[in-house]
Amino acid sequence: MNKSLNKPVIGVLSGIGPKVTGPFVDSIINYSQKLYGAVYDHDYPPILISSQPVCFYADRECDQEVIVHDLLEGLKRLEDGGATFAVIACNTVHKYFDFLKEQLNIPLFSILDATLDELAPEDKQVVLLATEATVKSNLYQDKLTQKGVEVVWLPEWQKVVTDCIVGLRDPGEHQQIVSMWEDLQDAIVARGIETALIGCTDFSVVAGLGKVKLKLIDSMKALAKMCVRRYWEILERSKQNSFAVNY
Repeated sequence: MNKSLNKPVIGVLSGIGPKVTGPFVDSIINYSQKLYGAVYDHDYPPILISSQPVCFYADRECDQEVIVHDLLEGLKRLEDGGATFAVIACNTVHKYFDFLKEQLNIPLFSILDATLDELAPEDKQVVLLATEATVKSNLYQDKLTQKGVEVVWLPEWQKVVTDCIVGLRDPGEHQQIVSMWEDLQDAIVARGIETALIGCTDFSVVAGLGKVKLKLIDSMKALAKMCVRRYWEILERSKQNSFAVNY
């Protein structure tokens, strides 16, 4: 009998954007090794992936009803497929988080909560690197302000972030993206800022392409870490309950 059938299953709604899915799953694997010493294939958590690309343009809005429909379709696919809990590997669509959570019969965990949990006491000032839609939604700013963290954002920096996110979809632009990312870091450091919060999983991929000159609070890695911790918490509770019943 395959004992993995008794394990919790991590449900991942991804594909938003398409370049995110692979690096996000890699991060789950890496944190399984770092946090819990996974070595052999059967040490790793089962992961159910629903790659559900939704409408996204850097310079204009999409039909909100269509976006919500597509997100819910992808999440229901995870639920019906046996996921124990689900996460969405995209920050921008978390403006629909509360509604989506209410439609599911499994827990849906937030990338915002996972990211903010990574803040250290000394992180009193951060630059926010995210899509314009995420910035305009104040998804992070309100929560950071409540924690006493100053959020720095400049329109010229936003243009670079947007250009990098768009360029990520074109393999021919990757060298240019690396140059833009490193120049952006230089500009941020020149303003005396040491920490950047990456509130876009696409930009998490961008940040992995070049040299890192800042302390990064990376939403994609934070969510992957939370997935692994939740998985092991549920697994340990299941083992304890099984032991109590058998005993």
